[in-house]
Amino acid sequence: MKNQTLFWESEPFKLSVAEYLTRSAFKSTPIVLEIPDTDSIESLYDKGCAQEIWRFSRYPKTSSSVFRQYFDRALARRDSLSFVIREQKEGKIAGFTRLKSIGKMRGAETGTWFLPQYQNKHLNFFAKKILLGIAFDLLELSNVYCYVSQENIPSIKSLKNMGFVSQEGYSREKRCADGRAQAQEFLLFDSANYLSVFG
Repeated sequence: MKNQTLFWESEPFKLSVAEYLTRSAFKSTPIVLEIPDTDSIESLYDKGCAQEIWRFSRYPKTSSSVFRQYFDRALARRDSLSFVIREQKEGKIAGFTRLKSIGKMRGAETGTWFLPQYQNKHLNFFAKKILLGIAFDLLELSNVYCYVSQENIPSIKSLKNMGFVSQEGYSREKRCADGRAQAQEFLLFDSANYLSVFG
């Protein structure tokens, strides 16, 4: 596997992603997704350890060193595609999103977080619209899923409003850094629903 080039690591696919992200349909959205570069990564290194981002995380990344370790690992995963979220009005970095475990369960897991000043502004809808397009149009996946803390009621509500559906049989409990168990809801978005929700 180490010497094998996965198709989403290939130059043709990277060019397809770059072209997809410049589609005219995204010009009017409040955010855009970008492939991370040195400047955007450095910007997130500087701002990504804000406590508000990680209040529902099992392992809060609220120190600079812990955040950098997490972020470096996220960017290095070979089974994932990572994107910086940039708001369009002032051109500032707003957050981060990715597809990871690509191919697992014929889909991929998604995770998104926003810097504190961009939370609760309904920007996740637009980030997910672009991300799901990449998942279904370019990667040709069957589904995208995520695990969300059951305490994170605003995120669960937002995802369900987008068309993600709770799958009770896949809910789980995970151990947190402080030793307590966190109940996580499993939400899934099927490719067949993409056009009806975001078309």
